[in-house]
Amino acid sequence: TFRRVNGGSTDRYDIGHYRGRETGKCMMFLYHGYEPILKIQLEDQTIFVNSQQERQTEEWFELLRE
Repeated sequence: TFRRVNGGSTDRYDIGHYRGRETGKCMMFLYHGYEPILKIQLEDQTIFVNSQQERQTEEWFELLRE
């Protein structure tokens, strides 16, 4: 469960700062209905991001893994 703190949500996307019951402070840059979702865990917050093109998210993952 997430609560939007600052940002915007539509029927297509969620963007901005959120607070999650389990994650605490987090940021979301998510398109609804698209996977995979990349979870980036930082010391003080978590970031969730995806793309409308599956391969783009996979490329981001590979870049971060390096």
